[in-house]
Parts: sequence; structure tokens; C-alpha cells
Amino acid sequence: MVRKFFLTLLSLIFSLVFTIWITAFNLKYFFLNPNYYKNLLEKSGIYDQLIEIIPDLTLDKQNFEFGNIPVRFTEEELLSIYSKVVTREYVQVQIEKTLDDTFYSLNQGKNLDINISVEEPKENLQKEIQLLLEKKLRELPDCSEAELQSISSSEGSEIPLCLPVGVELQTFLDTYMGNSIFGSISSEIPEVISLYGGNESDINQKIVSMSLMLRLLTHEIYYLSLIFSILLMGAIFAIAIPTSSRFRWVGWNLLNIALFPFLISILGFFIGNRFIGTLLNSYGSSLPQKIIYALSPIFESLFLQLWLLIFTESLFILIPGIVLLVVSIIYKNIERSEKERELINMVEKEEQKKSG
Repeated sequence: MVRKFFLTLLSLIFSLVFTIWITAFNLKYFFLNPNYYKNLLEKSGIYDQLIEIIPDLTLDKQNFEFGNIPVRFTEEELLSIYSKVVTREYVQVQIEKTLDDTFYSLNQGKNLDINISVEEPKENLQKEIQLLLEKKLRELPDCSEAELQSISSSEGSEIPLCLPVGVELQTFLDTYMGNSIFGSISSEIPEVISLYGGNESDINQKIVSMSLMLRLLTHEIYYLSLIFSILLMGAIFAIAIPTSSRFRWVGWNLLNIALFPFLISILGFFIGNRFIGTLLNSYGSSLPQKIIYALSPIFESLFLQLWLLIFTESLFILIPGIVLLVVSIIYKNIERSEKERELINMVEKEEQKKSG
């Protein structure tokens, strides 16, 4: 009775400590590892989807303009510029750099200082606009003197109706269009977009305090919980008698730990997509339907990878637990057979003594 009480107590402590270790393990090698999220995002196809929805987020469909840049283009021309300026590779590099900076801040307890470089797309934007303007200007008819005066007095906010006779294309572009267009690009688009900079930022204070807790969990608690789990497993194995009981206690412990996350992962596979759809419709109602449609498979893929991780880990614990329970049944039958054989031998010896 006392042995059973101690085994039950040790089993409860083992379940708690081992669950803590699994949590610390996932944080250390998955959830606090930027490479884990990079792989998830790559598999989800998010970068291809973002390239399609970025114009919907930034493009003024009514005026076909880049913000306040004073040149108007057709929608087809704008989308062509976007495809050359905001490339898939650029988006991927910036997102992965943001992940590296964020998790470096979390893991090291440093201030979160995310800088997104816009220098490359800004230069490409100027180049693509200039190429497009040159193409448009080459198609213009020649100007008369009166039209030339009108162009000279204009603010250069629109493509002119004609090209002055005798003026080189590049000279005209620099004189009449360049200052207005590229000056506006320089003022409207910064070289770097900084997020959460500064020591006194609220988010930085929260990150530093969170980092201390996460570091404790993924280092000290990780190793301590692993050592205690091994010691508790050894204690259960040592106290439980006979051998079949040892396997049964260890097997039940592993089964109890793995069963709940295993069932949760199975449930996630079946109702996860419906949950994501409800979530996007509730919190993304202000977004265009095209963006919601594009984001849905991305979130579905991310959650699928999460359920798959939980399912795989629980399976690695569940299978040994089932195996140990089966082994305990086999050992119990062997022990019962041995007891029956001993009992038969004792009866035979008693009968021999009586007959002798």
C-alpha cells in the first residue's frame, strides 16, 4: 500500500516535470529558433502570396499613383513596376532578417531594433520610373514654340502632351520631370524603416523581462527538468515490484503524458481549417476579400505544421508507452506461469513426501 502511494506520487511529479521539459525542449529547438519559422514560411508559400497582395495594400487604385509621387500611370504599368521593384527575394530577405533580429533580441535580452532596408527597391523604383518615362516621351509628338512655353511653365506633375523640338530626351527628363518626380520619391520613401527602436520603448522593456524568463526556461530549467525526469523514471523503475509492474508504471506515465497532446493534434487536423477561417473573418473583416483569400492557405499551412509537430512528439512518447504496457502484460503472464509452475512443483513435492 505504501509502495503504491509512493509510485502514484512519483508518477504525478514525473508527469509534471517531464511536461515542463517537453515545453522547454520545444522552446529551445523550435519556437525560439528563427530557422524554424523561416522553414514554415517557405513551405507555406507566403512570399509568393505577399507579392500578389502587396499592390492591393499600397496601390491607390483610383488615381494609379505611388502615394504622393506626382506622376500617374496605368494600373498595368504600376503592376509591372511593382513586379520589378518589390521582388520575392527582397521580401523574403527582409522578413527573414526581421525574424533573426526579433529572436536575437528575445534570446539575448537585447533591445528590439528592427531596420528594414528600402534602399534597393527605392533605387529600382527610380530606375523603372525613368525607363517608363523615357518610353512614354519617345512616343510623344514634337512641340511647337507655344507648347514649349506651356511646358516650361508647368509644374511637371503630369506627362506632357509633346516633346520640344531640339531638346534631348535625357535633358528634358532631367529638367522638366526629374526634379519633381525623383525629389518626391526621395522625400516620400525613406532609406530605412525602423521599428521599435530605443531603450525606453515599452515593447523593449517587455522583451528584456520576457527574455530572462525564456533564458531560464530554455537553459537552467531545461537541463534540471531533464535530469529530474531521468531520476524520477529510475525511482519508479526501482520501487515498482515485480518486473511487470515496473514496465506498467512507466508505460502508463508515458501514455498519460502523450495522450492529451496527441488528441489535441488529431482535433487540430480536423477542425483547424474551420477555426482559421472563423478567425480571419472575425479579425480581418476590414481587409479586402482577395487578401483574406490569400492569407487563409498561409495560416492553414502554418497551423498544419504546428499540429504535425505536436502529433509527432506525442507519438514518440505514446508508442514507447504502449510498448511498455504490452511488455508488462507479457511479463505478467510469464510471472503468472512461473508462479503456477512453482505451485505445481510444491504440490508434487508434498505428494511425494506423503507417498514416501
